[in-house]
Amino acid sequence: MGLLKTTITDSGIEVWNAYYRIDSLVVRSDQCEYFLHGYVSRSYFNQGKSPILTERRTMTVDLHDDALNFTRQIYANLKSDGEFIEARDVLEDGQLPLNN
Repeated sequence: MGLLKTTITDSGIEVWNAYYRIDSLVVRSDQCEYFLHGYVSRSYFNQGKSPILTERRTMTVDLHDDALNFTRQIYANLKSDGEFIEARDVLEDGQLPLNN
C-alpha cells in the first residue's frame, strides 16, 4: 500500500502525486518506529529510484486481537494527520482499502 499526494520538497520543488510508503517498521511493546519514504512517483519507486523524502516517525499501536495490522494502523494514522488527510490510497494487487 502507499499514498499519493502533491508535496513540496525541502528545496521548494512541487511534486504532483508524489508516492509515499512505509518501507520498514519496528515494534517494541506498543511503540512502533517506522520510516516514511516519499518518491517522485510510484513508477520511480518501482524503477528503484531514490526517495525525495525520508522521515523517521513513531506512534503507539493498538495491540488488541481485533486491531488492524501495524502497517494498516500506520497508514490510517497518516491519513488522519493534517499532512496526509487528502492523500489517495494506492493499493497493490489483492489489498483491501483501509476501511475494510
